[in-house]
Amino acid sequence: MGSKEPLGMIFRVKNRECKVSRLLKENGVMEFKIIGIKPYNDKMIHAVEIHEGNITKIKMLESEGCELCRLLSSDKAFLISAKVEDDNMRCEVILSSRQAFRKISSVLRTYNGFKIISIVKGAPMLTKRQEEALIAAVRMGYFDIPRRIKTKELAKMLGISQASLTETLRKAMKKLIMEHYRDLLVGER
Repeated sequence: MGSKEPLGMIFRVKNRECKVSRLLKENGVMEFKIIGIKPYNDKMIHAVEIHEGNITKIKMLESEGCELCRLLSSDKAFLISAKVEDDNMRCEVILSSRQAFRKISSVLRTYNGFKIISIVKGAPMLTKRQEEALIAAVRMGYFDIPRRIKTKELAKMLGISQASLTETLRKAMKKLIMEHYRDLLVGER
């Protein structure tokens, strides 16, 4: 694999400097997910997903940002999500290259609780199970409108539970979408 191929990284870190986390905690929100960060003039704009009971809201919050925000909004990184509970963050990012990975992970090592959970090298590939489920779903009309086969029937045909089928299809579609739009997400050609 070349050094210019993108990498996906999932990591955990403690970030006590997160201004968005502080603001939300002051307003009684203890768990949320940051789904986007963008520099705007001398501030940072955060797209934040907040669950209130059965309702999910997306809010746009402005702050001065922190070092982690600036790092993950650089031209070498693309934040997929950062799930926040207290000061703990579980972040999913796409990095433009191995060089970007080395640079960003060297900064992240200075944070308490930093731990890499997983790294996906190169273009995401479907597992055999994901490929089989996706091909069967397409062939059997699962994605047709109206559907020609129900989730329960397709799951039974594949010998898996409905929940497992749904999860497998969602993961497969996410990988395909991420690969298809890689140039837009990474920002490097």
